[in-house]
Amino acid sequence: MSSQPQPDIPPALQEAMAILDDDPAAAREKARAGLAGSPPDPRFWVVAGHASRRLEDWEDLEHVADGLLAAAPNAILGLIWKADCFSKRGELRQASSHYAAALRAADQAGELPEATRQDLGRVEREIAEIRRTYGWHLDRHLRSRGITPENCSRAFRETFAALAGTHEPTIDLQRPTMLFYPGLPQRPFYDATEFDWAAGMEAAVEVIRAEFEAVRTGPEALRSLGERSEDDTLEGGGAEGAPSLATYMLWEDGKPETDHLAQCPKTAALLETVSRPHFPNRCPIAAFWRFAPGTRIEPRHGMLNSRLIGHLPLITSGAGGLSVNGERRDWEPGKLVIFDDSIEHEIGNEGDGEAVVLLFDIARPEIDRADREALAALFEGVDSFQ
Repeated sequence: MSSQPQPDIPPALQEAMAILDDDPAAAREKARAGLAGSPPDPRFWVVAGHASRRLEDWEDLEHVADGLLAAAPNAILGLIWKADCFSKRGELRQASSHYAAALRAADQAGELPEATRQDLGRVEREIAEIRRTYGWHLDRHLRSRGITPENCSRAFRETFAALAGTHEPTIDLQRPTMLFYPGLPQRPFYDATEFDWAAGMEAAVEVIRAEFEAVRTGPEALRSLGERSEDDTLEGGGAEGAPSLATYMLWEDGKPETDHLAQCPKTAALLETVSRPHFPNRCPIAAFWRFAPGTRIEPRHGMLNSRLIGHLPLITSGAGGLSVNGERRDWEPGKLVIFDDSIEHEIGNEGDGEAVVLLFDIARPEIDRADREALAALFEGVDSFQ
């Protein structure tokens, strides 16, 4: 590992490093002894990891990786070793995620040792092999659903290829974080008159608002965003017991919140009139969102461009709304705002009072039924990949 002792390396660590190549088991024991110190020098984790890797002791290597990452969350070797352990167990999705994190960490690092650069070269090969396995898995799953390159659209073929890592799509305004479907218009907003169900939804705003008022203080009241696994960054607003952004879920990740829907039967019925995407473990979604004064969701991109998002404002503060690609729409009670959330957008309530919207997703009119079904099958394949 190193042939020349360095003055800033304690003697015990120098001893472990000196015998690593010839006697990795003994080097590991010395590293473990070093880690018993207080505070432990994280460099002992590195020696222990190299030793366990040489010994192909995957259980211990994972223990070492966890220890190193606890001490330094972006440790390149810790991420690589954790990925190696996932790979050995056949958990390729997790392995790929950690390998990719190691490459990102390396991009941010300065000069790296030659051994680490060699490890990163191996990481790139590992990722390429996982991508090939992933593409094969998805193709096999789609064929089991009767979907082949010969009977699907060009747009879906390109979607599949991009997901499998064999095609780099041309990106414009739409930058979804999960899946890109090509060829869609780059429209920040859609007019409600383009959807035959929209007028009925807008006309029922008082009914929907009444159901929201009935549930907001009930036994299953609103949950703060902090209680959910969202990535949004919030600024301002809210106090203890009055979160800046709170939700009452009706549909979450493609699954109905049955008890909540039962409490809002008229809203539930109106949502059934909407043409909505059905992608396993992702869509539909629907929820009441309450924005306290000053709440702001920072600019972001949604996970899919193969759907749209609707906001039906129920309560407004007079100074709230959203911007998509810099284009602003203010919330007005009962006036639907329909937008493409894969385009950079930000949402905020700048008023002195609260704002409440019914949020739900909408099937894109440009994607036909065959491709929507193919996308659903593709997501099944994604989720079944280990």
